[in-house]
Amino acid sequence: MERENSEKIEKRERIACLYLTFLNHPGGLSFSQIKKSIPLAYQGDPETARRKFERDKEDLKKLGLELIHHFPGSVSAGGREYLDHVYVPASEIHYLPELNFSIEEARTLASVLFRSVNRLKRKNSDSSLLESASAKLFYNIPEALFIDEIFDQPLIEHNAQKSASESEALALIHDSLRRRKILCFEYDSASGRRKRCSEGRGLIAHRGRWCFVAFCRDAGDIRHFYLDRMSSVEVTPDGYISDKKFQLNQHLLHPLNIHRHEKKRLKIYYSEDCDDAVSDYYSDIPSSLKPEKNYDSISFDTTNLNAFFSWMMKNPKAVVSIEPEYVKGLYNDFVRDIRGYYL
Repeated sequence: MERENSEKIEKRERIACLYLTFLNHPGGLSFSQIKKSIPLAYQGDPETARRKFERDKEDLKKLGLELIHHFPGSVSAGGREYLDHVYVPASEIHYLPELNFSIEEARTLASVLFRSVNRLKRKNSDSSLLESASAKLFYNIPEALFIDEIFDQPLIEHNAQKSASESEALALIHDSLRRRKILCFEYDSASGRRKRCSEGRGLIAHRGRWCFVAFCRDAGDIRHFYLDRMSSVEVTPDGYISDKKFQLNQHLLHPLNIHRHEKKRLKIYYSEDCDDAVSDYYSDIPSSLKPEKNYDSISFDTTNLNAFFSWMMKNPKAVVSIEPEYVKGLYNDFVRDIRGYYL
């Protein structure tokens, strides 16, 4: 049934939505942001809506989530004035630890899940959901996905429009990862086509394309290879020892992670009017860059300032200020250089 107003939302559901909203925003939220996140919960007169939230806030406290209320006109610890009612968790929000399976546990569970998928196929629409959930559960344990009894099944659905050569490369990469064998291939890059021999670490998806993460013996470092640029792929008989300290989720591709300079720590203060754009950008920053989001600021590491400057140009009203101070000068230089291309 379609809900016509906030009274149609049961209190239990409203409290649950609030709890989840603050879990996703541990740095705090203004009341305007809360209303925007849960639009059906606090409609009507602004002050009446906020009093309703104040009552809900007490229920959150009973659930262990106490919120500190900052009034408009008060000043944050960083010296910035609050322009709205702002609510910040009183203590650090604790999350359940990530699941850490042994390879044996992961392989056993993966086998059960994918056998269930195969039984459900063509019978139940839930099979695609189960397959997707399985792949996400084991994305950072690639060895778990390539056990013998299910290797000949498509473990992660491949886009039907991809070329046959790319599908073949994907199967060979799976085989090399499973058996820990050196993979050699021709790779087209900006510098031309070259033969590469690599020790596989895993597969990631980036902007709709498969990417092979591997230790490149030619470069002597971890590299990312797009499958649609690979050809003449061959699994060699030479094996390698896997790097047990390697964490695939720390090597997800992101423009901020491209190595153009030494790592720098940025802190940006952003406009509340652009909270959606900033939140989307923040959620996309990999954990290896140590992103931290507060009520009006975001901090993160980067080895590619130009990537962030490009985002700033696409969202000109989002950033109010940047720290450290010298970055402002670098941004002005970036803008001047961009103008030089078009003027």
